[in-house]
Amino acid sequence: MKRPLAVVGFTVFFMLMLLPELASWVVFVVLEIALAAAVSIMFIAQKNSKKCGRQSASTTYATFAATSLAVVAACVLSWAGQVELDAPAEQYVDKTVEVMAQIQEISAPRYGRYYAICKAKTIDGKATSFRFRIALRSPLIGAEGDTLSARLTFFAYQNPAKRVCLGSYPSYGSEIFTEPGAPGLSTWIYGMRGKLLGAMDEYLPNEYGAMARGLMLGEISGLSAQTNTAFRTLGLSHLIAVSGQHLAIWCVAILAPLFALLRAKKRTQASIISLFVLLFMALTGFTDSIVRSGLMLLLTQAGTLFNRRADALNSLGFAVLLICVFSPGAAQGLGLQLSFMATLGLLMASSKKRETDITTNTGSLENKRLPRTFSKVFVFIRETAKCTLFATLFTLPITLHVTGRLGLLSVPANIIFAVPAGISMITSGLCAIFSLIPGLNLLSAPLAVICGLCCKFMIGAAKALARVPFVSLPARGNGMAIWISGVLMICGLVVLLIYLHEGKIKALSVRDKRKKAGIFTRQLLNTATLLCAALLMSAQAADLGALRSGTSFTMADTGGVCVVITRGSQTMLIGADGDDFNATGAILDTLEKSGNHELDVILSGSSKIESENLAAVLADFPARHVYIQDVDPGYPLPPSHAATELAYGQRLEWAPGVSIDYYHTTKTNAVLITTEGVRVLVLFVLPAEWSFLPPDFLRADVLFCPGAPYTLPGGIQVALPANGEVNAERLAQLGVTAVSGGSLRAEGGKINVY
Repeated sequence: MKRPLAVVGFTVFFMLMLLPELASWVVFVVLEIALAAAVSIMFIAQKNSKKCGRQSASTTYATFAATSLAVVAACVLSWAGQVELDAPAEQYVDKTVEVMAQIQEISAPRYGRYYAICKAKTIDGKATSFRFRIALRSPLIGAEGDTLSARLTFFAYQNPAKRVCLGSYPSYGSEIFTEPGAPGLSTWIYGMRGKLLGAMDEYLPNEYGAMARGLMLGEISGLSAQTNTAFRTLGLSHLIAVSGQHLAIWCVAILAPLFALLRAKKRTQASIISLFVLLFMALTGFTDSIVRSGLMLLLTQAGTLFNRRADALNSLGFAVLLICVFSPGAAQGLGLQLSFMATLGLLMASSKKRETDITTNTGSLENKRLPRTFSKVFVFIRETAKCTLFATLFTLPITLHVTGRLGLLSVPANIIFAVPAGISMITSGLCAIFSLIPGLNLLSAPLAVICGLCCKFMIGAAKALARVPFVSLPARGNGMAIWISGVLMICGLVVLLIYLHEGKIKALSVRDKRKKAGIFTRQLLNTATLLCAALLMSAQAADLGALRSGTSFTMADTGGVCVVITRGSQTMLIGADGDDFNATGAILDTLEKSGNHELDVILSGSSKIESENLAAVLADFPARHVYIQDVDPGYPLPPSHAATELAYGQRLEWAPGVSIDYYHTTKTNAVLITTEGVRVLVLFVLPAEWSFLPPDFLRADVLFCPGAPYTLPGGIQVALPANGEVNAERLAQLGVTAVSGGSLRAEGGKINVY
């Protein structure tokens, strides 16, 4: 087996991505099948090895056995990781306790809330150790590495990617105290990170400085929501999330010239690079993406130290395997998924003759009497476009699943931003480092000016490009599932054709065999890429056609009733109720995924929570109309959004083919949406008796409600309660389909739940 670590690492990683989405009994079945397959393969291999000693057969047996054992290991790791998260939750959820913890990560503020991830040391005086997130209404006074003491209330919240077991918030009237942590290596690293970030705050105390901090160490707390949205729309978020690109730029732009100047030996260079990688990983907080790239680079340098050549795929497999062993939930993190897939795409884009091809092309350009500088620029643009294209294609299924959007300017935007981003990374880092060294701090100011100009260009250009019509397209329909299935079939066909072609050229010499195999593989990959692109465009066209005709309904996970309706280019938000901490973020995330900006709002009533949530929503998504049952002067709307009071039983002809009836009494509040031959009922308050509602409301096909009722009118087919996971069984007894936090689509009189 040529690449055992790649086989095992990739299998474990992909299985850990898949297993959390499956039911527990399905995981158990997968475990049993994998165990049986591993035992059977090893038995067959041992029996056949006595009859024939063919190397190819033994390699095939070893590959299948390693894959089966990797599936078993992934099942065990998934179970162990979930046990680690569940144990503290079972003990402390919904309890208020005295906590002493170390602040490990201060996250960027989001929708008016401030978050930090801490590691508990003691709870009510008892020693313990688990990670939790704390949510605050004001910034945390303290720094990473400090010790926090507070009286906190824990609630159910898990983030497997960061190994966070619980969420928390300060109990009413309590205060949070922080003090510097005990001296040690971790405290020194946290302190150094704080000094470097503080230096950028001093020289660039604005959003340009926030961009510089993101490029330098991945700290994006000062970036506005508009800038973050623009970067996500253009597919540029990887620039402000530290990864292998940052390490490569530092090594090429700083360490390589230094080694050339000092004429350092290869082993000395490898040792210095390894120490730098470890320090950089520590300063960036050992995020999954930087750990993956750091481990790959460390393996490469280890090969130099021990006179061994590291295989790229094996290094990638070993890196993700090591991360998954120590943190099984990391495979569910978006950062590691995108980093892994992008790296895999870059490895597939590279070839053994890459440098030769570049030299040949450069020479041909020079023969045409083009200046050498132009030829280098051409090669840079070509290689950047090629790498960006492959990285984008490999990460596309993940980004489509997470964002529901297809960006069309990712490749040109990455080419435009590559140079200023690299300059900003280097100048921001040198500016921060020089500011801490007496005598060199005079150089910090000019470096900050250069960095600020580059950041200003990137922010302005990103916002301008994000406003281009059709820069991103919605991709939430069945077309994307068909496309992903088609890509998998094409990949399988490519592997089969390569295998069959190798069998036809066995009689050739090794050199001729490699040459013909390389030409055939490149032609086959080019053809497969064109087929995948054509299939993608067809799927996108089909989805756009469906979006123009159908109406989508999505329940935002706010803890209350909040439904987002999408029809063509219009969006309606019905309700903005929910809990204090998470509702606003869930609403904005759902609106962002809808991709439509012609927003209208209907509120169930004017309450403090709804007003606060709506104010945050309107800051990012200006609304055309806001409809409220009763306008309460105690909770006013922003001045630019005057509310229209809804009359009793009022009907709104909201969009072509969509009518909305609003009904409210002292007993209940309800909205009935009629579209595509389907009636959708939204209840803000469950009625004690269904007779309080008009007859048309009782004939609804779909129900959105706070919780699962104990009785239902006879016409309802699908119910989506806010706490559907708890009461889904009860709904099933009532003869309806229950979908927790799900979405549905009405088209042609049919209801499609997804």
